[in-house]
Amino acid sequence: MRFGPVPVGEATGAILARSLSTANGRIRKGKVLTAGDIAALAAAGHQEITGVRLDPGDMGEDEAAEPIAAALVPDPAAAGLRLTEAATGQVNIRATGPGVLGFDAATIEAANRVDPMITIATLPTFARTRVRGMVATVKIISYGVAEHLVRAAAGRASGAMRHHPDPGRLCHLGPCRCRARGLRRAGGAVTRFGLPVDPGNLLFPVHLPGHLRTRPVIGPPGCARSPALNGADWVLERVVCGLPVTGADMAAMGGGRFLEGKPGQRHAA
Repeated sequence: MRFGPVPVGEATGAILARSLSTANGRIRKGKVLTAGDIAALAAAGHQEITGVRLDPGDMGEDEAAEPIAAALVPDPAAAGLRLTEAATGQVNIRATGPGVLGFDAATIEAANRVDPMITIATLPTFARTRVRGMVATVKIISYGVAEHLVRAAAGRASGAMRHHPDPGRLCHLGPCRCRARGLRRAGGAVTRFGLPVDPGNLLFPVHLPGHLRTRPVIGPPGCARSPALNGADWVLERVVCGLPVTGADMAAMGGGRFLEGKPGQRHAA
């Protein structure tokens, strides 16, 4: 890819790197200049433009973003996700319904290491999703990138994203009062007491035996009554979407989960 000043008379086919005004309106950056654009620029008094020309083996920004996004989500319908059309080198990935986001962080990082011009950004893992909510974006920083780098990033990112839909069970869940001794007499075992999320550190889940395993039991902290985001949300969202919550999962929730001073971030799935 070659970037730099180009005489207007020689700029047909170049990608405009900076938006410019003409009598016919503004020509936006990223546009491949046509003969009509050149005439308009010359009439407006522009003698030189800042432009980009792709080298053999380069892919344009939109052309490069699409295969990487497609590799991330090879079957969007099955994943409950939707990919937008590429524009200005960017493809957005949106959820088609409520649930929680899942992805392989190491795979995303590996794809991002291929070249600084190729970027993939996502919501945090297990972030709550909503209808049409954006969960990730693929963005090509430059106006073009070598095809072999695009293929390498797509290969590393293959199948990295997944979506765990909310089957609508939340409306069937409800609180009940019982003593911890009753749970133990039913054969329950506390998975882990204490969650490294504040507020919400007094939460504990209970595993029950036999047919009762179909009914997860969660001992919520007092802050669960609050409309503000708290640790109970992180656990309940996964349970509702059919994901297990182990002691190891709970221990891993500490990083970035100090939630004090963040009221109003809880939102309906």
